[in-house]
Amino acid sequence: MQYHDKFKTETGLISRYTEDKAFLVWAMGLYLDVQDLESMADDNLTDNCDDHGIDFLRYDEDAGTLYLAQGYHTNKVKQAAPAAKAADLNAACAWLIKGEIDKFRPDIRKNVTEARDAILAGNVQKIVLIYLHNCGESLEVRNELDTAKQTCIALLDGSPIEVVPAQLGNESLERLFQNQAANIIVTDTIECPFPVRYTETTGAWNAAVLTVSGQWLREQYKQYSGDLFSANYRGFLGNSRQKINNGIKATAERAPKNFWAFNNGITLLTTQIRSEAGKTILSGVSIINGAQTTGSLGAVPDSVDLSETKILTRIIECSDPETINSIVKFNNTQNKITAWDSFSNDPIQIQLQEEFKALGHDYNIKRGFSIVIVFCQLRLLYNQCWL
Repeated sequence: MQYHDKFKTETGLISRYTEDKAFLVWAMGLYLDVQDLESMADDNLTDNCDDHGIDFLRYDEDAGTLYLAQGYHTNKVKQAAPAAKAADLNAACAWLIKGEIDKFRPDIRKNVTEARDAILAGNVQKIVLIYLHNCGESLEVRNELDTAKQTCIALLDGSPIEVVPAQLGNESLERLFQNQAANIIVTDTIECPFPVRYTETTGAWNAAVLTVSGQWLREQYKQYSGDLFSANYRGFLGNSRQKINNGIKATAERAPKNFWAFNNGITLLTTQIRSEAGKTILSGVSIINGAQTTGSLGAVPDSVDLSETKILTRIIECSDPETINSIVKFNNTQNKITAWDSFSNDPIQIQLQEEFKALGHDYNIKRGFSIVIVFCQLRLLYNQCWL
């Protein structure tokens, strides 16, 4: 099934909002990975005859991202969408940022006010200008989107907000739809110039274990950037994990031969693994565990040779959506090992546990207490047992 065929099955959505508006909502739900489409439509759909070019407006407070979209839908086969609709985003930006609030219809005034307040407060880090349509993607539309981007930047008067233009036509929407179940956006055939060292197989999935170089991993990140982490809950956290990620970079640069031993490695999800002439060929790929390692190595300057930096790599081949969801979930929600847990492996506590066991007493290993205090208190209790 193709994406537009799937959209046609959304009869309830189409009946409630009309086909044109329902398509905009459904496709934005696909793009933003939103399941409750009716709630999103009620909150963010602004498409009307008097919308000032703003068909859809959504502010994601957690991500600091504002989505402004213009939609177009047709039941005729067209090679390209009308570029003039993309040009409407110029007016949309002007009205959103500088237009008189009283000139907006009451039902969308709240959305515009919320978005503008977030911009003025410095809470918006990114504005995404989207032209969403069910036609072929074209250079003409891309050029209009670039113009809208420059218009938006000028209206922001030197604000550091990043403005990103996005054309979501047949090609992009089909790719999003086909990879939704597999959580894989990078669908290219990837050549990994390293052989498989170990395999594991079940009826639901196949897996291979190998070692790749930091050079190869950096190349993948340079080419695909954030798309590599499409199935990863966290993605690359960058500066929010600066200490850890800087440590990864430092190891790669200063102690590359120890990287394999110091690092936990990465896990990739793919739809097919194939060995060929000492190489491993992957059909599509997403890094479901190891985003920080990948992003950190990707940030290492090209002048640094990472060919001697080795990374333990596990590749899982699976095509069953339910199994894929479980693989992604459990690879990203494992219990975090904290500093408290390290005390449970302390040799003093292990010795105390063995000595108390010899006396017929149980000792539960403690987590998080000062080991000196625990040792002194329990040594006193241990001595009393002998009296």
